Amino acid sequence: MTRTLLPHHPVSPIREEDLYAFAHLVPPSGVRLLALLGVHDGLRLLNVWPGVQIVVPKGPCNNAGGARRWAQIVAIVGAPATLKLADKLGGECLDVPTLDDLRKERRNSVIRAQFDQLTASAPHGQGLSKAAAVLELNLLHAPITWRQLEIIIDRPVLKPLQPILF
Repeated sequence: MTRTLLPHHPVSPIREEDLYAFAHLVPPSGVRLLALLGVHDGLRLLNVWPGVQIVVPKGPCNNAGGARRWAQIVAIVGAPATLKLADKLGGECLDVPTLDDLRKERRNSVIRAQFDQLTASAPHGQGLSKAAAVLELNLLHAPITWRQLEIIIDRPVLKPLQPILF
């Protein structure tokens, strides 16, 4: 049996609305990348190469390795964004963050909202007990343990005082 990844799955692509909802979880390297390339192109690079460390080529034809890397970056973000990268970071190492904390908190917020809906009284919810709701969530979000779900549900949500703007 194959499963389709839910939009809030820990390895599913990050969307623009995720960046704004969980901006406090974007590390400084991600903020710099998004500021340099813009949200659309920066997000494409974050989703295609999470955790990758590359040397940004200075131009399209400096050497064979640089030309290959240039073509790869152009294929992801396009020529204008690649020129921006080369202008600001040419010859430097670029660390593309994984945004694991953002992905986990996105999943956790969905789990909390689903739990609230499952345990709310009718007509707004299903009126399930905590144990029954956790079982349903366990089946829906597998692979995840019962204990992990309880920790997610019981942990308070910490919101930043002021969101980071890109």
